[in-house]
Amino acid sequence: PKRLHPQLDEILSYSFYNKQIWDSSAFYLKKSLSVAKNPAQLARKEYLLAQLYSLSGKPDDASVYFQRAKKHTNDPLMLIHARLNDALLANKTLSNTDESLNELLKLTKKERFDGYEDLLFFAAADVALQKKDTMLAFSYLEKSTRYAQKNPESTTRNKAFLKYGQLALYQKNYRLAAGCYDSLNLQDPQLSQDAASIEKTKNILVELVKQQDIVI
Repeated sequence: PKRLHPQLDEILSYSFYNKQIWDSSAFYLKKSLSVAKNPAQLARKEYLLAQLYSLSGKPDDASVYFQRAKKHTNDPLMLIHARLNDALLANKTLSNTDESLNELLKLTKKERFDGYEDLLFFAAADVALQKKDTMLAFSYLEKSTRYAQKNPESTTRNKAFLKYGQLALYQKNYRLAAGCYDSLNLQDPQLSQDAASIEKTKNILVELVKQQDIVI
């Protein structure tokens, strides 16, 4: 029956998603948007559709649906990630990137986003790196790690310290880099694949700092 076509489209989209055929998954997911029962569910579908378009190499379409997801969602996390992913799309100009960065920074001052400052500044750092402004990213990562340390439930903490440490290492600020790597929780599943490499870098940094202290 015609009324069941959207449900079938949703099933087909999921099937192509599992096969990592992103463009076909996006095609059928778009046709199934009418299945959404409320704005929150619609926003989740639009966010996924934007990701699929991004994976399919269609940044313009991805941007459209990241922006629609931002309008429909009432989930602070989805809104932050939609803003960030939209800002990092390959089709963004410098002015677009600056606008996205300002939007993220405005959210850090809104009461609704209390407790998400670590994620917002981490996202801002990613946008700054997109602009190739390393020093700006550095300052945002410092803020992200500071807020993360105040929030025991932070899921951004390890990612922020790792990226902060990597940038400090790039700038040859070995003492700061060592402190960042020492703050990492290697039991975090997000770091499990890179745990051995992180531990090796951490040990090297400890030795570099010892050598600096001897020279001083």
